[in-house]
Amino acid sequence: MSIISTLLVLLGVITLLIGAFVYKKRALIMEALYVRANAKRALRELEQNMYMSAYEEALKKELPKAMKEKAVRNVQKKYKKLGR
Repeated sequence: MSIISTLLVLLGVITLLIGAFVYKKRALIMEALYVRANAKRALRELEQNMYMSAYEEALKKELPKAMKEKAVRNVQKKYKKLGR
């Protein structure tokens, strides 16, 4: 009976050690996932800000030209209507 109880105690100790090790690794894995999610979110925000600033810059350059071309087309269209 003594050998069986010793083996059961040994099994219990090993189980506790495995549980503690798994819990510690779980905490490390959860922390790594949290850091990865934050990095991914920051990268997405950075890309969005870069694209938005590039879009605004292009819009500032191209919008006046497009508005001028539209105004010229409108004047030509009205002139053609009056000429008929």
